[in-house]
Amino acid sequence: MQRRLVILLSLILGSWNLLGCGAECSSIGCAEAVDFEVPLPPADWSTIRGLRVRVCRNTTCASGTCASLPATPEDGVGYGVRLTGWPKNEVIDTFVYPPGTLAIRLQEGPFKNGDRYTVTVTDATGATVTAFDKTATYTRYEVGADSCGLVCTRAVFE
Repeated sequence: MQRRLVILLSLILGSWNLLGCGAECSSIGCAEAVDFEVPLPPADWSTIRGLRVRVCRNTTCASGTCASLPATPEDGVGYGVRLTGWPKNEVIDTFVYPPGTLAIRLQEGPFKNGDRYTVTVTDATGATVTAFDKTATYTRYEVGADSCGLVCTRAVFE
């Protein structure tokens, strides 16, 4: 009798979770972050390794060089570009993907509608090879079960 009760209770609890009741919240695909990409002009990898990158949100800026990229890249692999000057309580991740895409992620806000994002990429002579200058409007949306209350941020650039 006790074994039947355990099996019945397991079935009831399993059905409860299948119906979405008691399900855990998941933050997969959700972040308080801004992601965007800036295409780099066609160039050989050695030229890309000589580029300097400056990323700003309003008046907060960080900069760095692509000199630490490997001499020979692998397709589909992103290589980190270390930027300095960003506040320690915020996170900025910058990657270069062959043949030439700069991917940027800023985390931990504060994000406010009207934030201005600029990215300037210069070559070894100091000439600008790519520039990005856009204003962001943010939307916040809820994900997961109705009871989760997990809110994500998405930026739209104009």
